[in-house]
Amino acid sequence: MRFENEPHPILEMQLSNKFLSDTPRSSHTVTWNEKSTDIQASFTLFKTFVGTGILAFPIAFKNVGLGLALLSLILIGIASYYAITLLLDVADDKQNKSERVSYRKLAFEQLGYAGLYSFEIAITALQISNCVSIFILTSQFLDHAFCDYDIELLCRNNYFKIPAFLLVTIPLSFMKDMRIFNIPGTLSAVLLLVGILAHTFYNVQLLEGDVQSTTEVESHLFEFNFDNLPLFFGVATFAFDGISFIYEVRGSMAQPKNFHSILKYEVILLTIIYGLIPALSLISLRGKPAEILFFSLPIENVWYLLLQ
Repeated sequence: MRFENEPHPILEMQLSNKFLSDTPRSSHTVTWNEKSTDIQASFTLFKTFVGTGILAFPIAFKNVGLGLALLSLILIGIASYYAITLLLDVADDKQNKSERVSYRKLAFEQLGYAGLYSFEIAITALQISNCVSIFILTSQFLDHAFCDYDIELLCRNNYFKIPAFLLVTIPLSFMKDMRIFNIPGTLSAVLLLVGILAHTFYNVQLLEGDVQSTTEVESHLFEFNFDNLPLFFGVATFAFDGISFIYEVRGSMAQPKNFHSILKYEVILLTIIYGLIPALSLISLRGKPAEILFFSLPIENVWYLLLQ
């Protein structure tokens, strides 16, 4: 006799083989060979959190106003930390902290088929949104490069950009072993951080001796444009998207019990960075930041040009 909410044994067997298998089948699966130190785990977590979202933060800050953006960013940081700790607590009820946890399996164990299918829908939506955001970013970078240098044939040429984008993304979508991206991912993270530091240095140079900077701060600090708040949240979504890797990062640590403290300080540091960089850009550029952070750098400077 079977109860009404009890899964069918055949479906249960198929589910365990297809959906709940620990065999890597998603681009979010990471394979670890050695246990990492707290410092290594901190850098890995930082690398997963800091992404392309920060490049669009200045224009997002402008659209909602500096005051509302800073307040929203703090609330997003608190909510992200709380949500991640909840996910970790749920996993700890089921498995050892050092074991690899599957989101798919965890969703089914906690919520049944509703949780499983919700996870599949959510991960699909996440991957689609990532592709769309990367396409927009790539498109704007290509337009910036081709149009600024008067390459009219390729300037705003969608017939070129779309095939070029698909040529890169389609092969990458079939790669399931994240170790392939260890070196390119680390290099891209380092270059991104160098670019952010260079942009910050440029903004500080603009602010030196600027007597109107205080007025600029006051004028933007009390701007609250609630109509553009959805746009800001759309950008901020990619600021803390390292949530996909929290189980893998903690499982890779030699001392997984230290993960909570690392996570707390990472979220605090990221919230400060995400607030400081766009605010400096907005103030130093007199409320006229470029759509992408690096576009504000002057191309007359050869170092800034190479960075772009």
